[in-house]
Amino acid sequence: MLFLQIYQPIEEVRSLSVFDKAREQLAITLQKDPAQIHLLSHEQVTWNDTSLGCAEPGKCYLFVLTPGYRMLFEVDGEHIFVHTNLTGSMIASPLIHLRN
Repeated sequence: MLFLQIYQPIEEVRSLSVFDKAREQLAITLQKDPAQIHLLSHEQVTWNDTSLGCAEPGKCYLFVLTPGYRMLFEVDGEHIFVHTNLTGSMIASPLIHLRN
């Protein structure tokens, strides 16, 4: 199973919810219209560190409990998990590389 770490602080847009921020970042990464990306489910979680459950070998993370969300999106029939902190200022995905 391919497991790529994505940890990227993004610009906070105060008017967007954490779910909208994750959808927007996913849309940028996949070069899709955000309207094509559907949130299927979400759960509030506490990550063990700032990797948000997506640690990459050789990188350093703060070992601090980090509250956030695990979200499941559907894009073109595929399911993609996205992990965030509570505000959406940190977004990660265990399977794809998120980029601006």
